[in-house]
Amino acid sequence: MKEPVTILIPVFSLPLTAVAMNSLATIQEHLGDFPITFIKGESLTQVEELTEFCPTADYVSFDDRYFSSRTGYAKLLLGTDLYSNFGWSRYLLICEMNTVVTRNELAYWCRQGYDFIQPLPDFAGQSPSAINIQARLNRREFFIKNKIELAAFGNSSGISLRNIEAFQKLTKRKRRVIHQYLDSATNLENDAVFWEFYTNRWWPEMNTPTALSRKRFAQSANLAAASGGSAESPFAISGLTKPVPALKDL
Repeated sequence: MKEPVTILIPVFSLPLTAVAMNSLATIQEHLGDFPITFIKGESLTQVEELTEFCPTADYVSFDDRYFSSRTGYAKLLLGTDLYSNFGWSRYLLICEMNTVVTRNELAYWCRQGYDFIQPLPDFAGQSPSAINIQARLNRREFFIKNKIELAAFGNSSGISLRNIEAFQKLTKRKRRVIHQYLDSATNLENDAVFWEFYTNRWWPEMNTPTALSRKRFAQSANLAAASGGSAESPFAISGLTKPVPALKDL
């Protein structure tokens, strides 16, 4: 029987920053009953610092090239190796250490049956309607050429929930498209831009939520701060640049 979900936390370097410590503390507090796995480069062997925060976590190592740069990390997320290594789980919650979890809603989001959920980019919060958001997201060149918009994704894409079976199929079947994208894209933070563009085109192969549900799932720190506490906080907040002892401190 498969695990319902596994939490993956990528490790790019140690020692941990104050932001990373804050992130791990919230993950352990709210999601500590779920399986947690740190993914890292093969040469990173001193992991005691991570174990202090997540004492029951597992560790899976990949080639160092995937963690030596953000582009390398994007290649890991868009490849088949990552998902084949975790085929015993239904979902992966990939959570970078610039993200805090506000409460335990992970089981709820897994039950919704989506294949992929990630936060809306920063600029989406300024769009007058979901239609306008989608119109902008369906222009690949817009992202590749506009560094401001790429930065917006970098601020909001530190967490995502992925159906492993769906990603195993798509990363195999769409390998040519993925290679073309990686050859043309520069300054990637991860694979967020790729999926924003192609999930709209590949429906119903990939079932994704509405913009409103995505905002309930997670938001960037910028968008969460802009709301001024006027709405219920999302399940997670990503793109932090400083520790957040409490949500009011955003």
